[in-house]
Amino acid sequence: MTKIGVVIPTAFTRPEYLPLAHDSIAQQAGNFELKILVGCPQEKLNEVKASLPENAEVIAESKFGGLASKLDVMLGSLSECDYIAW
Repeated sequence: MTKIGVVIPTAFTRPEYLPLAHDSIAQQAGNFELKILVGCPQEKLNEVKASLPENAEVIAESKFGGLASKLDVMLGSLSECDYIAW
């Protein structure tokens, strides 16, 4: 079966939409690997995780590097996928 890797990068300016984005992708038919890159202070990371399903993979973005380097880290963290979207 085709596997699709999906990365959701967020600047944490509208955190209320993260659960909706996660659920929208998770409810699609298919084999997905979904990761969320959150640009928020470390102390808010637990709040973000609490708003998402237990199995959601949430990673705090590094303070270093721009968007390209952060996406590189996220895309590199996906297992072998046939397609990747962000």
